[in-house]
Amino acid sequence: MECRSSDIKIYPPRAMNCKGDVKRALLVKLLYENKGNASAAVREFRHRKNQRRGLMSTEGIRAMIRIFEETEKLEVQSGKGRKHITPVLLDAIKTAVDAQSETSQFGSIRACVVSQQTGYSYSTVRKVLRNIIH
Repeated sequence: MECRSSDIKIYPPRAMNCKGDVKRALLVKLLYENKGNASAAVREFRHRKNQRRGLMSTEGIRAMIRIFEETEKLEVQSGKGRKHITPVLLDAIKTAVDAQSETSQFGSIRACVVSQQTGYSYSTVRKVLRNIIH
């Protein structure tokens, strides 16, 4: 990896509004300054921050750099974490629940049957049913 520290553009603080983004930018800069040597970059980062143990392993930094080179963005990729309940999901589950309660002998519903009918996971159906009830 041939690059110089002058090739790296560190954006002004308004573009990076979180401390994590600044730390990530520093790690990227140190990696390029150390000619792609991730362990040296981690060592230098820990030295600058007076840490005995760092935030990331060298493999984590390499993965972060790979993503940075592909997207040219340092923020966390969207779509990570828990998924929100969308109106489409809510309507699909409500429709399946209504259909099942009409055909059921006692008017009760089962989350596993609704999950099979809609194609959503069992835990997602349970989460929606809990939100509907409360």
